[in-house]
Amino acid sequence: MTSHRAVGFWYNIALVSFMAIAVTLAATIMASGFSSSDATKEVLEEALDESRHGLQIVGKISARADVTNDKILVTGTPLTAASGGSVDVKQDYFKINYKLIKIDSHTITYDDINAGSLNEGSYNSMQTAVADAKANGLIDVNPYVDAEKPERTSAFIYWLVNFDNDGRIDVGELAILAIVYAEQDKPSTGEYLLVEGLVPEGSILFMERTVPNISDVVVDLGGKIKE
Repeated sequence: MTSHRAVGFWYNIALVSFMAIAVTLAATIMASGFSSSDATKEVLEEALDESRHGLQIVGKISARADVTNDKILVTGTPLTAASGGSVDVKQDYFKINYKLIKIDSHTITYDDINAGSLNEGSYNSMQTAVADAKANGLIDVNPYVDAEKPERTSAFIYWLVNFDNDGRIDVGELAILAIVYAEQDKPSTGEYLLVEGLVPEGSILFMERTVPNISDVVVDLGGKIKE
């Protein structure tokens, strides 16, 4: 498990470093008027474009838990668009991959769990959004109130701040990536989970966490505040 996390960490450090260097080079070339080959220009333009169309985690990742059984029921990750960007997160465009490494090193992997989004309006709580997600057929069970267990692990997106109801996360908007876990996929204390968001051009979101001790119904999975 340790080596897997290390690979993910250094992989993302490399991506961020490359993006920063590419953006800096592009800005320098454009500011100084230096010429470059068409190939170099293409690489720099793509780097600039990707830097404008990524997603950023902008706060604490939280979870609802079943303390008695040491299980995470649903997680919520707060997201916004990178500076100057706008990201289409509709189901047919935005893919969400999920991986869970269990304590016994057994790995659970799903290539795409995006069930859709609640584009209309905004929500002030994850519990309300989860209820609407079930009403709209995005999930099969509401883990807050239903006795039965979900048959599939599903992700959906809803907005806390929503300017135009267009299914995109724009600068200044705040959305939540919610994941409701099937019984066999629920993370437990000490297990490692990874979530990646992809569009046709490539990866625009990467989140990995080791589940802390589950001692309360609300679990803080950490996060970061956008500078």
